[in-house]
Amino acid sequence: MKLQKLYRYVRQAADEYNLIEDGDKIAVAVSGGKDSLALLYALAGLKRFYSASFTICAITIDIGFGMDFTPVQRLCDELDVPFFICHTQIKDIVFHPENPNGSCSFCANLRRGALISKALELGCTKLALGHHKEDIIYTMMMSMLFEGRFYAVSPYTAYDDSQIAVIRPLIYVSEGEIKNFAQQYQLPVIKNLCPRDGHSARSDMEPLMKQLTSLYSDAKDRFFHAIENGNIDDWTAARTHMDVKQLIKNSKMQEKTINSSKADQTGGEL
Repeated sequence: MKLQKLYRYVRQAADEYNLIEDGDKIAVAVSGGKDSLALLYALAGLKRFYSASFTICAITIDIGFGMDFTPVQRLCDELDVPFFICHTQIKDIVFHPENPNGSCSFCANLRRGALISKALELGCTKLALGHHKEDIIYTMMMSMLFEGRFYAVSPYTAYDDSQIAVIRPLIYVSEGEIKNFAQQYQLPVIKNLCPRDGHSARSDMEPLMKQLTSLYSDAKDRFFHAIENGNIDDWTAARTHMDVKQLIKNSKMQEKTINSSKADQTGGEL
């Protein structure tokens, strides 16, 4: 995948879901994996010509596996992006003997908390995560399988207890395209040393999707289309830039109005 195509995908996501606003300072979460490095590369270039003026910095959370992030530092220097490493004890917490079932989601929450804390410390208004198209689809599949509801992680998430929003500018980019981009532009991908890497609920979705696409070649596109058009509150709010709570309130008021109208028509309570 050429750089211009990556720019086009990211710009499309930013435009359609109001991900980048004038004056934003965006912290890019860089794990050293191909996805976050591609995101860093894309935003570092996009800021030179995007309609809204914004700046970026890169944050890496060192969870304690002794990974060498020097290659990421060099890439940030080449892209003229300030780079910050946060050393944490997340590994010790997740793998503590008294916490034998420490999950990947628990680790992810700890990492996200550390990222948000550092981003706020740096005065950032947005935190950019490198979730790609398949990641979005897999969250929908996990939500349906484990929670019994139709939901997918949103391109834009604003937290009530934080002054920062989380954005996902790679939602239109497939994992295959990112792999191709990382190889073509020789991104310094760092191997994840976590022993649980590749052994999560998310990774369980990959063979399911592979089986589906072997039967229906356009399954991924159809799933993603369903997510975009599924009236998921977070997605609708992101597209319209409406507060999610206000969206839910409006939806309930509209439902109450419809039910009242039906009651009037039928001459009684529904």
